[in-house]
Amino acid sequence: MTLLNTYLSDKRISQSSIASDLEKSPSSIARVVNSKLDITQQNNILVIRSIARILNTTPGDILNELIGLESSLQNFNDERQYYIMTTIWNDDNSLASDESYEYNTLDEACIAFDDLINSNRIMEKITFDLSMTVGPIDYIIMSSTLEGNNSVDSYTDNLDQLPDLLKQNVRQVAKQHAIKID
Repeated sequence: MTLLNTYLSDKRISQSSIASDLEKSPSSIARVVNSKLDITQQNNILVIRSIARILNTTPGDILNELIGLESSLQNFNDERQYYIMTTIWNDDNSLASDESYEYNTLDEACIAFDDLINSNRIMEKITFDLSMTVGPIDYIIMSSTLEGNNSVDSYTDNLDQLPDLLKQNVRQVAKQHAIKID
């Protein structure tokens, strides 16, 4: 979920009300709202003006709130480390090998987690664990164990440790891979 999409959700503003306000098609508004491009681009500015009209405030206030939300997410990511641990298991469930990858943001880790599952060609049992480290504590956020292309154990956990915007990103990846959401 993008920053702008999260903001709309928090303010309970539908994309269709923006489309109506701007006399644009809902699909054109969806492209702008769901875009990961800079919020200051021209089409986004039109959407921000529309949000301001709907909320009876100024576009500057909306931009300030979006910048604040973006800053709080950056601060959240700066205080944490994200890892994906890949574990390959022997037939007797003993550890054959493991590897750890580090990511700067949870978004990067979610994209990599999705890519790892999609590109898995190993027929042995393999586990992908996406975890977040805060100080001395590790939190597993999402885990998926595959045998061949079949999921044998997958779940999310500790989503209460994440801001709403990041929860949505984890849920989106989990949904794509039929991973149970806590």
